[in-house]
Amino acid sequence: MIQLHSSLTADLPDSPAGWEELLEQLFGPRLSERQRQVAARRCLGYTDAEIAADLGISAATVRAHDTHILAKLHLNSVHQIPVCCFSLLWQRFLRVQREVDRKIVHRQRIDEASNERRNHAECTAPRCEVLRAATNTEEAACTHPAAQGADPDSGTT
Repeated sequence: MIQLHSSLTADLPDSPAGWEELLEQLFGPRLSERQRQVAARRCLGYTDAEIAADLGISAATVRAHDTHILAKLHLNSVHQIPVCCFSLLWQRFLRVQREVDRKIVHRQRIDEASNERRNHAECTAPRCEVLRAATNTEEAACTHPAAQGADPDSGTT
């Protein structure tokens, strides 16, 4: 049996109702309400008899719903239902994580550019004057050697 790390399973539902809601988000109208109920219990590891007892239907009806679920999701076995759900959830998690990472990197770049503008605000070096004119800022002192009295060509102060 596959063991998932607790940080990955922390947000997974632990009830059939929670799984039904999640399946609604994942599959929308592709699955009927009853098919979502059956699939939710499959994700929780219920057997045919347990699903039948929980939903008040026969085991044969559970198997009929399984057949329709498998056809709609292009699966071959009821054991693939939870795998399919976990796979879609993992893909969603990775998409969200990439977006969060992208926003963090973007924010860091904005902060670095802002610091660079502040560092060159009072510098008289030609490149800093161009930068200051382009950004229209008059804040902190420049930290590069030309601003501290060094000859930029010699590399000394």
